[in-house]
Amino acid sequence: HCILNWAGDGYLSAAPAGNTRIVYGCLDVRDAACRIADAKRYVAHPCYTPAPANIDHDDIALIELRAPVEGMDGQFALVNGLNGSVPLEDGDPVTLSGFGTTSPSGAGGASPVLLEVSVPKRSKAFCMQQSPSAVSNGWIDFDHVICTGGEAGKDSCNGDSGGPALVLHEGTPWLVGVASIGSELPLSTGDCAASGRLGVYTEVRA
Repeated sequence: HCILNWAGDGYLSAAPAGNTRIVYGCLDVRDAACRIADAKRYVAHPCYTPAPANIDHDDIALIELRAPVEGMDGQFALVNGLNGSVPLEDGDPVTLSGFGTTSPSGAGGASPVLLEVSVPKRSKAFCMQQSPSAVSNGWIDFDHVICTGGEAGKDSCNGDSGGPALVLHEGTPWLVGVASIGSELPLSTGDCAASGRLGVYTEVRA
């Protein structure tokens, strides 16, 4: 959904060069050490339907860069389903990270500093219970998402979409999902990090 056009019925274009810039190599976007790469094209999941309504079925896309990233040392996360598979059970800790807002209402600007939080993986049944409209309308394929959180004060929020959900297995980080949407319930508030509100992450594997 991050690459939808303003009407919500199609996709933005990565062209011309400089239209989308990827910042990497730093934990603070104000740091002089940050590097920048231009996007060449977007590749949306073929089963995702761009529409003005909030459609989150197969909400995942790739961004091809114009040039390879450089100067990145250290350990990279393995990708679940690409580099093998990692076990993930309900209740296991999942690390979320991003530059999104820290305001529960979703208002305010993005964080200039990369933030992270550890939350538990939640069951498919609980996730469906907290997302009744998505279930009845078929907006989400709950066999292809990972749901997290539900604890007050711990969540991803506006600006974190597309960010990673990581698990640590035998000392190695694994990418298991990317941020898509929050659960519908509780209806008493629309805030992020509300008790009972889950993060819904599109699985990176089919």
